[in-house]
Amino acid sequence: MAPRHGLWVVGAVLVVGLASPAWASNDDSFLLGDDAALSAGALSPITSTGEAAWYNPAGLGAAKRDTVNVSATGFMLRKRRISPFLSTVLPIGTVESELDSVEILSVPTALVIGRRVRDGLSLALSVFVPEQEQFQVRTDVVADGAILPGVVARYTQHYEQATHAARYHVGLSAGWQVSDELRLGATLFGIYRTEKVSDTLWGGATLSDAPDAFLGFGIGSSYREQQVFGTQLVLGMQWDATPHLHVSTVLRSPG
Repeated sequence: MAPRHGLWVVGAVLVVGLASPAWASNDDSFLLGDDAALSAGALSPITSTGEAAWYNPAGLGAAKRDTVNVSATGFMLRKRRISPFLSTVLPIGTVESELDSVEILSVPTALVIGRRVRDGLSLALSVFVPEQEQFQVRTDVVADGAILPGVVARYTQHYEQATHAARYHVGLSAGWQVSDELRLGATLFGIYRTEKVSDTLWGGATLSDAPDAFLGFGIGSSYREQQVFGTQLVLGMQWDATPHLHVSTVLRSPG
């Protein structure tokens, strides 16, 4: 038994030493499904509904019937706060501005149609919208001081940004119940993403005793628009190690 224990120790050391950094977070704009909303997205080891096509396709192998899952449109209130958002170094010191953004947006629909081919094998066709951003922000900063010896001035700076971005995933999934405790699955997504962003930044200084006398002024603006098409492969595994311990692994290729 000692050699086997030694191999386990060596394997554990290699896994820990060679593993790349990992983060436990949910980067999606929305929770895509009812069960996901109830569990804050932490359902990949146990899901067997249509949401499995996104969170862990292995769960489709445990489906007992044909299913249609639709998440209805709702509304979301989103608040952002970034401090400091913009920092400018001037002769009078560094001035900073904060960014506060409040937006109300509609949550798009996710649709999954699942088909039970036979016991332990199910297929699903799905459409998910994991990202949707549409907001406009602006921030201003004003600072007074001596920017040159004997010259007291007022510095004013303005920044605004308008963003619209959305990402759509259309996928075909398969889930297989290998045994009572083990399920495997895969999803192949076609991806379409669109983004439009415009930025405007201007700043200038005027004499404090002569607001119309500019000492300097600068302005910059940009606009970018892109459309991206791609694919993504998702592989999943669910293992019921014990009646109270469920293990899940999900691998996603770059989109």
